[in-house]
Parts: sequence; structure tokens; C-alpha cells
Amino acid sequence: MNVTITKPHELNMEVVKSTIKELTQEDLAAIEGISASALITALK
Repeated sequence: MNVTITKPHELNMEVVKSTIKELTQEDLAAIEGISASALITALK
């Protein structure tokens, strides 16, 4: 299997903070930059 990142997405951290209030600064740092589109290919 091969995974190729095709387009990284920037999360709106203000929306994340207001939606999930119990996140710590460490949690927020860990999820920043975690979203992306990808092309996944596999052989059967």
C-alpha cells in the first residue's frame, strides 16, 4: 500500500478551541497540521 499526501489542510484552530473546550495546549499542538487529502493505492 502507498499513501501520498496530495493537499495539506489548515485547521481553523479557533473553531477547534471553541468546539472542544477540554483540549489542552499540548492537545492543540498535536492536532495542528494533522488534516490532509491523500491518494491511497494498493494492490490485491
